[in-house]
Amino acid sequence: SFIWGINTLFLLDAGLSNTEAFAANAFFTAGMVLFEVPTGVVADLWGRRPTMLLGLVGCAVAQLAFAASSTLLAAALSVMLLGLVFELYEPPSQAIVADLCPPEQRPRAYSLLGTALKLQAKAGMIPSAQDGVVGPNTRKAANYLGLW
Repeated sequence: SFIWGINTLFLLDAGLSNTEAFAANAFFTAGMVLFEVPTGVVADLWGRRPTMLLGLVGCAVAQLAFAASSTLLAAALSVMLLGLVFELYEPPSQAIVADLCPPEQRPRAYSLLGTALKLQAKAGMIPSAQDGVVGPNTRKAANYLGLW
């Protein structure tokens, strides 16, 4: 996905080496792959909305854990957790679109959902790039995305 290039810049700004940054991305992917099916079962058992809420709260917790990580192992585990809880959010959000929209409206609805998520991701980069919370690579990423 497009965001991985940007995420890598954030990780490098945070002081990770190239190997550590790519390992963090790999652990996120592993979390997503390993928990794709189990999180779908959770959504079927608990309902879509509660599962999505758990996923959103879990994403915040996992990102805070990653930010507080002082070792590569802690960072890897927190990023893998992020992959898991991301899977608690994403599939149920797509299933809600399928539930609410007739088949002929689904392509547009999925496009709108994707656009909203991408705009949210861009908006989230602005404060950190503007305030210099991370470093010059973040500004490069923000410039590349057209945020200035």
